[in-house]
Amino acid sequence: CSTSPPSEVPSRISFAEAQQRWKQLRKGMSQTEVRRLLGDPGETNERMFGRRTASPWLGKEWVYKWRFEGEERELDVVFQRVGDFWMLNHWGWV
Repeated sequence: CSTSPPSEVPSRISFAEAQQRWKQLRKGMSQTEVRRLLGDPGETNERMFGRRTASPWLGKEWVYKWRFEGEERELDVVFQRVGDFWMLNHWGWV
């Protein structure tokens, strides 16, 4: 039995794996680090966050979706631009 080196992007992970791995997310992670942990997102979007604040900001949202027990489960992961990089700002289950 062989294991993938940590530098490889995992193939689509299961909902059970996602429930464990999302706990390893940390604010400030790079897109590469998140991709290594969760794999490629099913959807990506750019949109404004913080519109009700004095400092709205453009973010990148990665959306991961699973079907579990007949319901759709979604994990949204949001990156904010910090200098020349996109860094993890926040995430949550929808």
